[in-house]
Amino acid sequence: MANLRKVLFVSLCHFRRWPTNPRMYLLLILLAGYINMMLYPVRDFCAQYNVAISPWVFPYLMAEPYSLLMVMLGIVLLFCDAPFLDEEQPYVILRAGRLCWCAAQILYMVMATIVYFLVVFLLTVVLLLPCVQFSADWGVAINTLAQTDLGFQAGVALPFPSEIMLRLSPLQAIGAELGMASWIGVFLGLVMFTLNALFNRGVGAIAATAFAVFPLFIRQTDWGLHYFSPVSWASLVVLDFSGNTTMPSVYYAAGVLAVACATLILLDVWIVKKQNIEVIKSI
Repeated sequence: MANLRKVLFVSLCHFRRWPTNPRMYLLLILLAGYINMMLYPVRDFCAQYNVAISPWVFPYLMAEPYSLLMVMLGIVLLFCDAPFLDEEQPYVILRAGRLCWCAAQILYMVMATIVYFLVVFLLTVVLLLPCVQFSADWGVAINTLAQTDLGFQAGVALPFPSEIMLRLSPLQAIGAELGMASWIGVFLGLVMFTLNALFNRGVGAIAATAFAVFPLFIRQTDWGLHYFSPVSWASLVVLDFSGNTTMPSVYYAAGVLAVACATLILLDVWIVKKQNIEVIKSI
């Protein structure tokens, strides 16, 4: 129990640094600016046709390839300096122990990823105000955008693939999107932690960026490569929920991510136990 308290305390210490970290403000500004750019035509569409939109746009944002790239690059920016070794960390390691410190780093990445995607979801709601009307179903606006070309005629760049609403209810889609995106975000964080610790800080960020860009490459080639692209699985259009398509199934995606994350965590524990801990200035 004492070790659990240490892990939680050290994890929360990282969150306390957010208000003084300029990178967090830059990340929020970039996210808000990009999401607003994608959603203001949707607001104009709702105003033009005098319809409200339900607050379930988040899965459609993540289904758009360039939006998926931008959101995942935000994860790279968030965790580019993992493992987090500022001037205080050697003293924290001495007090908490290496294993507790490593567990705290991983827990922080898990919690920070969940917070990050909740913020993205909230931005898709806030930036659609005052056109948002809370509803348990998809609503008239999303149904219209998904099943007609009125959105295209009105200049809406964000696609609304009908597959999402045909496969899932709004709450199912939001839950699946938040869960899968967060899992993938943790995977990218662990990749950066591992490679930065083994080599240097830039290697992890480059690898995570390559994972984020890979779905755009697949879009120009063979859809079969989605089986080898974890970031692609953050798009609900790519995942097979029914077992009737050639896309990666939800169980396949969850299994691969579970094995990959478990392997990276074991490797991180080994690295932290064996390597010397050196202070690295925060980016």
